[in-house]
Amino acid sequence: MPLQRILNGNMKPRATKILLIDDDKTVVSVVSAVLRGAGYQMVSALDPVQGFMAFRREKPQLVVLDLMMPAGGGMQLLEKLTSMGKVPVIVMTALTDGKVEAEAKAAGAAAFLKKPVNPEELKTLIEELVASD
Repeated sequence: MPLQRILNGNMKPRATKILLIDDDKTVVSVVSAVLRGAGYQMVSALDPVQGFMAFRREKPQLVVLDLMMPAGGGMQLLEKLTSMGKVPVIVMTALTDGKVEAEAKAAGAAAFLKKPVNPEELKTLIEELVASD
């Protein structure tokens, strides 16, 4: 009965591990700092290949993924990650085309956020997705 032990203060909840995949080091730094401050355990990768390897190695509970990366492959990585299980993927991108959003959702994205992302909106969305898991 771990939940009861947490509620009684006998046990702390384990931090949710989030994998952030984005080629922009500034975005990775800022988003990671915001989410760490909210109590999440952060892992990051700067391209789709590193992201896939980190996903397999780290086994995150949630992924935040940029679609537009110089090496390409953001949409393909989304499809691969969502086909591997039920880990929710939040797409966070500067692409504003409604077609891209529809493609991302069809590929299994749990949510679609346009950059620049409001940190509070991202934290709220993560809380909702983690709670529904």
